[in-house]
Amino acid sequence: MYKQDSTVDLTLKVRDLWFPNTQVWNAQKVFDTFTEEDALKILTIKPSPNRQDSDVWGFTKHGTYTTQSAYKMLSVLHETNSPDHRPLPPVEKQLWKSIWKLKTSPKIRYFLWRALSGALAVAERLQSRGLYGDATC
Repeated sequence: MYKQDSTVDLTLKVRDLWFPNTQVWNAQKVFDTFTEEDALKILTIKPSPNRQDSDVWGFTKHGTYTTQSAYKMLSVLHETNSPDHRPLPPVEKQLWKSIWKLKTSPKIRYFLWRALSGALAVAERLQSRGLYGDATC
């Protein structure tokens, strides 16, 4: 993980953390860039001379970017940075997982998600937003 006070260089390659024209870690640069815990782990890795640098997405096990992994990462960041962040209780978390894993059409899963989230445009919800006059039907 990058240090909070370091500038994140999105073009950084492994070789940029070595002394020039060598495959020896520049420990100072590694510690300046990463947290102490990660820097210590990085410095234990023996550089491989025959491997090319490649882009790796750090939020999947296989290192390949997926829309799902980006959504999960952004959701976690949003939740963590939210002032009233409260993790879901295990029972509720399991309920949401169960809904998304139902073997039914995506329309049904989406409907269930909206219904349980209070996001259906029923008369009561519309009235609470000032969009509908009668909430009795």
